[in-house]
Amino acid sequence: MDLLTLLYGDKQYDAMSKYYESLRQNQMQELDFARQQAEFWKKRWDEAEGEQDAKIFEENYRNAVTKVRDLVAQSAKTIREEFINSIEGIFDELDKKLSNGKGMDYLSLEWDLINKNADEYLDTINAAFAVQELEGKFRKAINNADITNIKAQKQLKALMDEQLANLRAKEKLTQYDVDRAEKLLEIEQARIAL
Repeated sequence: MDLLTLLYGDKQYDAMSKYYESLRQNQMQELDFARQQAEFWKKRWDEAEGEQDAKIFEENYRNAVTKVRDLVAQSAKTIREEFINSIEGIFDELDKKLSNGKGMDYLSLEWDLINKNADEYLDTINAAFAVQELEGKFRKAINNADITNIKAQKQLKALMDEQLANLRAKEKLTQYDVDRAEKLLEIEQARIAL
């Protein structure tokens, strides 16, 4: 089978099918000839007149029957391999049709990448929720700022407006983007506190 793969390739099901068809036909001819031999030696054994001739004919008959059995086993193996090749060919053809020639392995990889990207980006609802939650944190920071420190409130408000505008402008928002904006708020609060 390995030699056949080297000759015809891994997915050359039509060429392999022709090979199996030829092999099966040859084996059927060999089997037919072996049956004829077995029948010939059986007839000679039945008609043998001497004990020594009978032993020779019996031995030839048994050898011919063994050969018939071996050929039947080989033929069955060939038919099985031909059947497997046909089934694999059908699945390969189906695979090509379902995947527009790309193959299901490729589509599976593509699907995994799509899911990985989807996991990295926030969907519309989660993105809106994350931005709204961040806005709440900014507003809380602004309200908690020292009432007498108008400059600090204005700095936090300017940072909030800038960061929220940036987040809302993004087509695909990631959790990293939201976390970054939140860290900038924490840095600004620490800077103001100093």
